Order: sequence, then C-alpha cells, then structure tokens
Amino acid sequence: MPGTDDLYGLEGIRQPDPYAKVVMVSALNQTKLIFEAVRKGLHDFVVKPFLPEQLQQTMGNCVAASIAM
Repeated sequence: MPGTDDLYGLEGIRQPDPYAKVVMVSALNQTKLIFEAVRKGLHDFVVKPFLPEQLQQTMGNCVAASIAM
C-alpha cells in the first residue's frame, strides 16, 4: 500500500480475516521487520530474487497450514 509501511499492510490484511495466511515478498532481507511481522501473524517471508520453486513451496505451505486448521 503506497504511503504505508509493511506492517501496517499486514495488519490491514489480517484485520478482517485473522486466519488469513500472508506471505511478504521483499528485495530487502530485514531481519527486524521479519521478526516483528511474524509476531503480528505473518505466515512466511520470501526475499527477492527467488526461484519459482521457492515461491511454489511457500504457497504450498500456506495451503497445508490452512487445511490443517
């Protein structure tokens, strides 16, 4: 979302559906941001550049976690 930070966007996505699985994609590997986002409900984080197989595995993990709920 333009004009907002990543964590604000995460909260905005999870507010209407707290069970939503959210994956952030970023060109920056910001450890502090990742840990804070996980505390706020982030499911996974992918750093660019990534291989298509990595994204496919991450999305598969999201689906599996949703089914297991």
